[in-house]
Amino acid sequence: MLFRSQLNTIVTITGTDLFGGGQKISAVTLSGVPVVEISKNTDSQLIVVAQDAPSYNICPVVCHGTCSTCSTAAVDACTQCPGSRRMKNGECTSICDAKTYRKDGQVSATSTISFPGLLEGGFDNAQQRGLETTMQSLIKKSFDAIKFADDRLKDTSTSAKASIVAMEKFGTGVGLEIQIRVVCDHMFYEEVAGSITDMVGDGSMLKELKAQSKAYFYVTKLKFAEQAKASTEQVCQPCHGTCAGCNGPTESDCVACPADKVRYEGKCLNICPGGTFHDKNDDQCKPTTCEDGDAVATANTGAIVRAANTWRYVKRGEIESVTPSSGQVTTPVIIAGTGLRGDGAKVAKVLLANVEAKIQSQADDKVSVVVAANTAGKGNVLLLSSSGATVTRVNGWTHLEAGKFAKATPNEGQIGTKITISGSNLLLGGKKVVAVSLGSVAVEKIVSGTDEGAIVVVVGKSPGAGSAEIVEIGRANV
Repeated sequence: MLFRSQLNTIVTITGTDLFGGGQKISAVTLSGVPVVEISKNTDSQLIVVAQDAPSYNICPVVCHGTCSTCSTAAVDACTQCPGSRRMKNGECTSICDAKTYRKDGQVSATSTISFPGLLEGGFDNAQQRGLETTMQSLIKKSFDAIKFADDRLKDTSTSAKASIVAMEKFGTGVGLEIQIRVVCDHMFYEEVAGSITDMVGDGSMLKELKAQSKAYFYVTKLKFAEQAKASTEQVCQPCHGTCAGCNGPTESDCVACPADKVRYEGKCLNICPGGTFHDKNDDQCKPTTCEDGDAVATANTGAIVRAANTWRYVKRGEIESVTPSSGQVTTPVIIAGTGLRGDGAKVAKVLLANVEAKIQSQADDKVSVVVAANTAGKGNVLLLSSSGATVTRVNGWTHLEAGKFAKATPNEGQIGTKITISGSNLLLGGKKVVAVSLGSVAVEKIVSGTDEGAIVVVVGKSPGAGSAEIVEIGRANV
């Protein structure tokens, strides 16, 4: 029989001669993971509590398609990237859109630079060529330094071509705005715009120009009319038609597949091939030999009892939202997420900041509860499955101070009477009061409402004797 579950699942193991001639079981592992606790330890029955582990934990790690190597299957767990991508916070990112890949080629960057004090008449063809040559030289120097520090660039040319695209005189005052385009190898796409920005910002470009020509004598500082912006030009090329994302042009370069396909060794297939199964958690085809693991009990003598292919870790449940995330007694709360039943038959208990809430309805992706009385404070949201598994959102709930009445002025009246109800926390954690009743009769109108101040109401019809109740829709009652 196959057993499956996740963190804190209570597992009963039955058999004969489980001690294997010893006096007790000293250790139990489920798919290679030690259990949290052995709560019952007899020769015919063991009751243990499962530890947390990834789903299909004994399978070899299959990296996310964008990674060359990785520490886990997560998209941000890459340790090395293919040549078409660059590392950023553990993720191998691309300069291209999802259905295209980065091919060898040239990219460009364009910027418009202001030269205050530069005379149009003195900026002839020779001066223009000098500006282009100076920019090319400074960019090459910048690229050389980058290449020296990055082995991937050892065979990449650091040469760049700069050209003047357009020039325009200042509307007022003396000076020129010059639009310049720089073309370089795609391997420097991430750096080319920054190199232009640096040479203008740090003054090195103007310093070189002044040393070469008197045309810049009156120019004291350069600035951008338009910041440098890189363009991929024709570097981004379409993926193979079977891919939803890729690292290259072939059908084996897919990093993502359409919704009706599965990914295996870089290809998008209709079904996983023989000898593999589809892990829906990361959408990968994996060897069937790692689909299920063994339950192993080790006696104090070292004797081992093994039940092969009897245990499978499933994906741990996750609470994605708690709405609202704060409130007080009687507040209705919706807890949404995935696997909230912990692979059990039902959610048996819900704790909000260590106090049990009343379950109204439940499904594997949504549980509705009503908050019980508690002291003000912050704590975890914990769902306990009938299997014993737990799903937790740390500090996911804040219990507020209960709303309190101080007085109602006047405390009696008839149709048309205006009544001021004062107290504390009268908004009950909400934004406004939407209903007030006096002696079980709803008032005709709520004029205003504040949290600590007054709630002013108008009596609609004579309610008779009774208490006042304020209701904030979707939240709590006072």
